[in-house]
Amino acid sequence: MKLYTLPFFLFVICFSSHVFATKLVLNLKIKDQSQQPISSCKATVFKQGQTVATHASNNGNIVFSLAYDHTYKVVISDDNYDDYSLDVDASLIEEMKKYEYEYKLSINLVPKREGFKVVYISGGKAKIAYNKEKDKFTNYSGNKTSYSYKKIEEQKVVAQNEISETDKESENMDLQESVIDQAQEKQQPIAEVPKELSYKELKALRLKEKLERLDIRDLQTKTTKAELKRIEERALNIDAQNRLQMASKKRKLVEEIAMSERSLKQISRGYQMP
Repeated sequence: MKLYTLPFFLFVICFSSHVFATKLVLNLKIKDQSQQPISSCKATVFKQGQTVATHASNNGNIVFSLAYDHTYKVVISDDNYDDYSLDVDASLIEEMKKYEYEYKLSINLVPKREGFKVVYISGGKAKIAYNKEKDKFTNYSGNKTSYSYKKIEEQKVVAQNEISETDKESENMDLQESVIDQAQEKQQPIAEVPKELSYKELKALRLKEKLERLDIRDLQTKTTKAELKRIEERALNIDAQNRLQMASKKRKLVEEIAMSERSLKQISRGYQMP
């Protein structure tokens, strides 16, 4: 009896591990935009916001498994490329959990550019879930990636009630330096600048300076438009004169041809030209 206990136990273990696979295998190929593998990338797996695993690339290939009946977020990252994320829903109907599914996906990472951020028009992420009709896992986001670069503008946004005394002092110092610089450029006496300004006064003064700069730009724009209009009018006048000259030459040529035809007819009839 003891002779059959161990083989039977091994058979139960092998059978159970084969029937109840309970995992989805992700086979990812990570490439750049020229289809070359990225060997330095990695895949970080999150479940319920917590990191559960990190997988390194083997010449651009990353293969790992996920347990069924859970949702995951997988982030593909590299120092030189923008992150790519996969939302994976590994939920599966009960009768299919005995099978092991494998999903293969080829991903082209977008290179980073200093001072710019990547804006995805389409793509940049994938949503993978089980397709019952096709009995396989499918990428519901599609494989097409379209993107552009947007320049990063550094902006300091500070709430009015959160401006510290240090910020106010710094603004006053900048204002004093601005007035002094403007006076030196115009060779005018330096205007007296208040040592301390309230935030509202400082904001009003900044707005006034901005409006003055906009007025200058508006004047420059109007001057440029007027000059362009004059150039266009001159071009139209020249074109009209050229057309008049061409019409005059054409009319004169027609008259000469008509006279030649009359002369030929008279000669053919025996009329002698004086």
